[in-house]
Amino acid sequence: MQISRSLFPVGGAYKSVQSLNQVLQKLQVQLATQEKAATLSELGTDRVFDLTLRSRLSRLEAFGTNIDTTTLRLDFLDNAVTRLNEIEGEVRGDLSAGGIGSDGISLASATQTSYARLDEVLAILNSDLNGRQMFAGNRTDSRPVVNTDLLLDGDGTHAGLKQLISERKRADAGGLTALGDMTNGHGRVDIDQIQLGAAIPGALNEVVISESATPNGPSVTGVATTLANPASVTVTPAGGAPAPATVAFAGGADLIADGDQLTVNVQRPGGLVEPYTFTAVTTLSVPPVAGEFAIVAGDENATAANFNAAFADVFQADTVTVAEDGAHAFGIKLNGISTDSSDLTVTAQTTTQPHALQIRVDSLPQEGETITVNYALPDGSTGSFEIAAVTTTPAQRGEFTIGADTDATAANIATAIATQFDHLRDTDLAAVSADLAAESMIAANGETPMRVVDPGTGFADAVAMGVADPANTVIWYSGQSTTGSARQTASARVDESTTAYYGVLGNEQGIAELVRATAVMAAESFSTSVTSDSDRFQALAQRQVVRLAEMNNGTSGSIEVIALELGLAQATVGSASERHATYGAQLETMLSEIESVDINEVAMQLLAVRTNLEASYQTMARLADLQLVNFMS
Repeated sequence: MQISRSLFPVGGAYKSVQSLNQVLQKLQVQLATQEKAATLSELGTDRVFDLTLRSRLSRLEAFGTNIDTTTLRLDFLDNAVTRLNEIEGEVRGDLSAGGIGSDGISLASATQTSYARLDEVLAILNSDLNGRQMFAGNRTDSRPVVNTDLLLDGDGTHAGLKQLISERKRADAGGLTALGDMTNGHGRVDIDQIQLGAAIPGALNEVVISESATPNGPSVTGVATTLANPASVTVTPAGGAPAPATVAFAGGADLIADGDQLTVNVQRPGGLVEPYTFTAVTTLSVPPVAGEFAIVAGDENATAANFNAAFADVFQADTVTVAEDGAHAFGIKLNGISTDSSDLTVTAQTTTQPHALQIRVDSLPQEGETITVNYALPDGSTGSFEIAAVTTTPAQRGEFTIGADTDATAANIATAIATQFDHLRDTDLAAVSADLAAESMIAANGETPMRVVDPGTGFADAVAMGVADPANTVIWYSGQSTTGSARQTASARVDESTTAYYGVLGNEQGIAELVRATAVMAAESFSTSVTSDSDRFQALAQRQVVRLAEMNNGTSGSIEVIALELGLAQATVGSASERHATYGAQLETMLSEIESVDINEVAMQLLAVRTNLEASYQTMARLADLQLVNFMS
């Protein structure tokens, strides 16, 4: 008799064995992959947390990529800006050393040394990283600055710095007849001796006062009278250029009276008006007083002759005028004049432009007495020079020879002043002209390149600056310019709420100043054989030292500020990287707890399941062969 299989749950046992077998296979897979599940669905409710953690890790990886790229760019910029700062120090150090002898840069090598440094600076500004221009702001696909030769020399169609310096020098020197010729200009200052004439024409009772035909010379604005009898003198202005004025004396009972006065108002170059008063007297003072003329009783002709003589005595060429040639920003500006001599009378008109100064030689000065002229240059710097009276001939620069009379002395004063202005023109003014031309052309961020406007009669007559035309002028920088922060022209997100800003513009103030300093020294040439070149070099070098001075380090856009702000960006990126590393490790741990298994635990479970499965297999095998005979036995 065989026992029915229905008495035993064989089907259920088979399902249980099959389930244990699936658990065994899953544990084997987990042991091999060390992961809990092959699909998200197998994670059950943990899959939501798994997806969230993986999303956060993915964002961290994206930030990490940005950080790596930004770090590379910041390291590149740090090296470039560090080198610019080193060049700035080298230029400042060389030019501060005096610049001529063995202790510093020599005149002969100044141009070549500056050219090499300018070339390196421009090469740095044009450097790229993996095809990205690093000194162009957001215009990363093209070189931001021109090359050295184009900047200095132009290309035939576009004027370079050397040409703009030449134009500015002519505008500041004035009176030039040819390119580079400054021998005819005194720095836009006219120096003249008074040239007013008086003569008795055919009518012997008349005196004709004529103006100078010299450009910018004095002119008569009127003749005023203070008369007891208005009919005694008739003043008739006349037209023409120069315009004379006729003074006619009446005779008889209308003869001019003792104490009557004639005042000739003379306008100097620059607008200074000075009255010269002539007084009619019956008896001349002893000693004679300038401006007095004797009345000859009953003889208007003789009285007119005496007035003519008095006028000629006052207006003999004993007065020198020094005047700006117009109201403009070019050339030397006159700030004042003084003297320690009681024999000289000096006056100044400095309230409105053009300014004018006047020196009148009343009598011969004493040796050693001086005249001091105060001036300003177009860059706003001020100074003064002094000329001293000497008895030697020829006088040296800074001296004037005391002449045989007041006219000769006035002529010598005019020559001495002209010599001083010419020295200024060839030295300090020439240095300022070059420096301002470089500053106008090499515009910094927020500035517009400028150029001297030719009025049509030559740059020596220029009165204005104009915006440089890209069609005929080299524009040195073509990268991005911005009124905002230069650093914000390039940025990278390095965290959920953190952005690193690391943009650099090639025309930021400090970089532009370095380009100006090296470019102007490279554009100028100096020779030991030219007497004034030493002073011109010193004046130009000193201005570059001031331009690159350490005291400017704290100004916005300076190389040092750029380096500092890039350092802050590096710190920001570094801090974000550290935070991401810590946070990423935490997320990886949490993700591992969800996705990964403990190998030891899996191995133990695997052994347990395997034992249960083997026991189940044996039990089911026995049950499958179970018979009554076997059961009873």
